[in-house]
Amino acid sequence: MIPGGSDEQSWIQTVKIGKQVNLIKDEYSPLVDVKGLGCWPSEPLYDQIVEGEELKKYNIDLEDYWSKWQDKEEISLEYGKDFDRVVFGISIGAIPFLCPKILEENSNWKRMIESVQTCLTDAFQLWMYPDIAGLGWKYWKNEPPVLGSYIEPFDTWCDMSHLINRESWSDSLSPNHIAYFCGPSPLGITPIDPLVDPNIPKQMEKLKERVIQFLQNNVQSIWPNSVQTSGFNWGLLLNPDKTCQGPMTIESQYLRLNIQPTERYVLSVKGSTKYRLPAGKNGYSNLVITGDWIANSVLNAGCVESTVVSGIEAAKCFY
Repeated sequence: MIPGGSDEQSWIQTVKIGKQVNLIKDEYSPLVDVKGLGCWPSEPLYDQIVEGEELKKYNIDLEDYWSKWQDKEEISLEYGKDFDRVVFGISIGAIPFLCPKILEENSNWKRMIESVQTCLTDAFQLWMYPDIAGLGWKYWKNEPPVLGSYIEPFDTWCDMSHLINRESWSDSLSPNHIAYFCGPSPLGITPIDPLVDPNIPKQMEKLKERVIQFLQNNVQSIWPNSVQTSGFNWGLLLNPDKTCQGPMTIESQYLRLNIQPTERYVLSVKGSTKYRLPAGKNGYSNLVITGDWIANSVLNAGCVESTVVSGIEAAKCFY
């Protein structure tokens, strides 16, 4: 977004959009069918993209802010001609990438970016042969657990086994428990220079090490039946690749490092609330901002409640 204005008022003058790929047809159909439910796939549907084979060949991640992939076209939209107002709902971590001109001219935006910090998070998901009772969870007769304030870096565990019926598994490879773990990454808060490539493949290897260490040393308190004398029983994990044994079985599970600017968790560090800008009064007459990072009337914290209320307050700007 590029600002414009006069002595009395500022507004968003230009919005530039990078067109990453060309489509074979006029529209892109992004969902895949899983048991009658439209779902987001783990990668683009390459057969709908002109450059699909190239994306696959070079393993290009179009959601990576540090990707070397070149846009196929730049689309420039002008205020008064192509749009009247702009709703900016992208998370605060992406603002240095998307709004550098605003940060150059607007001290309130610059202070907000410097004060409202974000945190990288670690996450992994396991598909396991035993159910929660078989793993030794004492309270298996109660409702499925959501556990917080456990051992960092994975201090949150959620039983997501209700999704098993929504997934497609063969009879010979079928889970009875799905576990989601997440927590703050030891990598810490937003890097000093968010524009510098953090070397994601290297950081993913470190995440893998953290997951293995956590399972080896820290799950016996919640899953006493999951450990052996040597540590975690890796044979409990669904693993279609029988060549991977022991800790390398983790390759068959899902690990995620939320490191992209839009993925990072928005923090509420001391003294930062006063620097959050509201939905409408953000310094630009035709711009409305929204998300869990703006000032709202309920909770200035990174959560769905804050996001919903911020969305309502953004909508009120159009009344």
